[in-house]
Amino acid sequence: MIKLVCGLAVVLGIKSGLSAPLVSLFGNEYVARAVRYFLIVAFAGGVWPLTFKFFEKLRIDRLEKFTAWVVSKFSKKAEATEE
Repeated sequence: MIKLVCGLAVVLGIKSGLSAPLVSLFGNEYVARAVRYFLIVAFAGGVWPLTFKFFEKLRIDRLEKFTAWVVSKFSKKAEATEE
C-alpha cells in the first residue's frame, strides 16, 4: 500500500507540478505535454522498479518482527499452561 501511495504521489506531482514550468520553457503546450508524459513513463518504468528491493527488505523486516512477536506470545501461553 505504501508503494502505491508513494508512486501515485510522485506521478501526480510530475504531472501537476511540471505543467506550467514546461509550457513556459518550451513555449508550446503540446511539446510540454509530450515531455511531461515522457517523464511520467520514465519514472514509472525506470525509477520505480529500483525501489522494489527497499520495500522487500522493509516487508521482510516487518514479517520477522511479527513472527517473533507471535512466537513470544505463544511460548508465554505454553509456559503458563505447563505450570
